[in-house]
Amino acid sequence: MHPPTVASPGADGGSGQPASLAAPADFLAEVSRLVHDRRVRDFCDRLSSIDAGAFCKSWIGINCREAELLSLKVYFTFYELFDEETLARILPDEGMRSDFLASAPQASAKHAADPLHPGSGYTFCIKIDRGGSPTHGFYHRVGRGEKGVFRLYGREVSVKEYFYVTEPRARQALARRFGVPFVAGCGTIEHGKGPGHGFESGQRDEKIILIGDFEQLRRQLFDGDEQTIIAALEAAYGLRATCGGVYRNGVKSFYLVAPKDEARNRVRTVAALYRDQRDRRDR
Repeated sequence: MHPPTVASPGADGGSGQPASLAAPADFLAEVSRLVHDRRVRDFCDRLSSIDAGAFCKSWIGINCREAELLSLKVYFTFYELFDEETLARILPDEGMRSDFLASAPQASAKHAADPLHPGSGYTFCIKIDRGGSPTHGFYHRVGRGEKGVFRLYGREVSVKEYFYVTEPRARQALARRFGVPFVAGCGTIEHGKGPGHGFESGQRDEKIILIGDFEQLRRQLFDGDEQTIIAALEAAYGLRATCGGVYRNGVKSFYLVAPKDEARNRVRTVAALYRDQRDRRDR
């Protein structure tokens, strides 16, 4: 699970199942609905208040299929371990907190504190599907960093593994496996194996995230309607899309990040999510 690398510049959820969405305005409205779900807001408020050390980032992910929103994901990545009081704010559930404390000693020393590596740091997330079902989780690379482990707590507790594939023949094999030959030229492919979130998910699920030139990949991976939706989200929230991905079942994903806040040494994507509402309130 890859916290995007960012270059320096540039309502409460319901339980309904919406029909297929074609217009960008409808897609944006559904994103806004999930962004303002009370559980998403609570997660964002808690983690935004953490006084991190040298660097931290927040970012969001979108899962979609045929221009239909399936789920929204919000991530916070930190590059240090916290005291018990702070960790209790990040993971208020005692069981999750105990699992994190048990897994943290396995974190890759090379990657835990270095933002330059894909999948580095300690990442905490909430995922919410279009029907309003939430999943929480945390992630870090383990051992020597050959793989990362993502623990998810939702309808069921599950574990998803991620591998960082750079060897050319292995990239070509993944490109054939997923039916997207153009991704073989991507410098790093993040290969996730295990249950996904909120849509036809099972132990045999797989996805790949493409870590490379997104401006080129977006034209190859996403069709015209999907590209229009991505551009509309970038404009609406002042973010930029990065790191497209595809699941074996045809679901696609992309991530949105804010420009780096140089003054605070932060990537404050979540702040951008709520800025429009705050600005209207303050007028």
